[in-house]
Amino acid sequence: RDFRDSWLVQASYTWSQLQGNYEGLFRADTAQLDPNNNSDFDLLNLLPNRTGPLPADRTHQLKVFGSKEFKLGKFGVNLGGGYRGSSGTPTNYLGAHEAYGPGEAYLLPRGAGGRLPWVHRVDGHVGVSYALGRDSTLTLSADVFNAFNFQAVTAVDENYTFSEALPIE
Repeated sequence: RDFRDSWLVQASYTWSQLQGNYEGLFRADTAQLDPNNNSDFDLLNLLPNRTGPLPADRTHQLKVFGSKEFKLGKFGVNLGGGYRGSSGTPTNYLGAHEAYGPGEAYLLPRGAGGRLPWVHRVDGHVGVSYALGRDSTLTLSADVFNAFNFQAVTAVDENYTFSEALPIE
């Protein structure tokens, strides 16, 4: 909702899926940072179990923002806040390959390791403004990010074993 009586409220919910067998130029699963030169389709015995939710898949995202502006003559005070929450990313069971090393074999189907917990963040904003003229305003503001210091696991070691193993089909 747009400003009405100096209020602003905006909310959104997104449901999405990111499925497939190819992450793109970089492999987040193994932190392989060789653009266009990864091991995804090099060996036939490593191809099973690669299809499923990709590392950037966050099924649910919720965002809520609000603010209120108070006018006091030439002065103005703006208070605002926001909430962002998103579901966790999928995890995998990875094993090592004799030639490529750890984290190359998807022992079980991609995403079979479950999901990480939700990530929450609450932010705040306060601003003071002074009207210098008809088209000019001087503003001093401060923002606080993650005000309640929410912390959650955002990554885990997905290597189930560092021993050589092939995918279980």
